[in-house]
Amino acid sequence: MVVGGLLTTYLKQQQQPEPIETSDAVLAGLIAGAVGALLTIIGTWTLLHWTGPIWQDQLRSQLESNPDVPPQFRDMMLNVMTGRGLALLQFAITLPVYSAFSALGALLGLAFFRKKMPPQAPPIA
Repeated sequence: MVVGGLLTTYLKQQQQPEPIETSDAVLAGLIAGAVGALLTIIGTWTLLHWTGPIWQDQLRSQLESNPDVPPQFRDMMLNVMTGRGLALLQFAITLPVYSAFSALGALLGLAFFRKKMPPQAPPIA
């Protein structure tokens, strides 16, 4: 995530002859983090779609074999960890975390890759 924000700042700075603005770098980092989060969610959802029944059965058997787990909690966990509940939970956690860390990477990229302003010529009188 941080490297993605850093790379975004580097590529954005390479497109411009003047120094990149801080707000532009942070916005690009936020967008890069959001895109990364969405790709991660889609990849995870695809993987869980193929392997879901296997790990869901394991989760169910472990929750049912533990006598300390209340039935209401067991039912809630099974509902959250299957289907759309898991995707929503992952979306709620992944999107803000990826975006924030990517924005921090973009700020770090500013420190490394921002071009220096050329000195101003003195005014001719």
